[in-house]
Amino acid sequence: MRIVALVLAATPITRAQTVPLEQAPGGIKVRGHWVIQVLSADGTQVERREFDNALTPSGAAILARVLTRANGLARWTIELGAFTGGPCAGGTLQGINTDSCFIMDALASPLIPGSAVFRTLTTAIGGPNSNQLILTGNATAAVAGEIDYVATVQSLCSNTIAGCNLPALNDQFTSHDLRNNQGVLTPVLVTAGQVVQVTVTISFCNATGCLS
Repeated sequence: MRIVALVLAATPITRAQTVPLEQAPGGIKVRGHWVIQVLSADGTQVERREFDNALTPSGAAILARVLTRANGLARWTIELGAFTGGPCAGGTLQGINTDSCFIMDALASPLIPGSAVFRTLTTAIGGPNSNQLILTGNATAAVAGEIDYVATVQSLCSNTIAGCNLPALNDQFTSHDLRNNQGVLTPVLVTAGQVVQVTVTISFCNATGCLS
């Protein structure tokens, strides 16, 4: 079940489906490259999954409002989503039951309560030309479950002041459900106590490829 939680002083944008990179000929694109590692309690790698996703229409609307200084950006969140029976099933987000796990920026304020919330996300500038955004964080599975979809999440602050520290919960910036080329769902399987380590590299691309 997808959760949409409103944040004080944040401006929500209606969610929409992902626009795949290959369907957008020419122009400017934003792509997220994901690396998900499932680790056992002793740090042994159980599974590693890599894939790309693309900017959502709501993410494009966020960029337009930030670039015109209509709004500022909140702190980032990563959602490890489950349609049912996820690794955070039985957990809560702001008092709402959820199957998904939410990896939030450790510096976000106010604190978002919930047993499905993990304040482990960090952000950094990366790439050889310092033009990539890198999000890194982890969540520990409370129960055995599966990750069916993932998203980077943002919210717009109601002002343009730099340094907005609100936690992002409103809108998917990039998203991807874990289906193969035949459209079959291939979830990441996690057991209780395993750690899901996530790295998302957001790149800015043109008609000839992504810049680095």
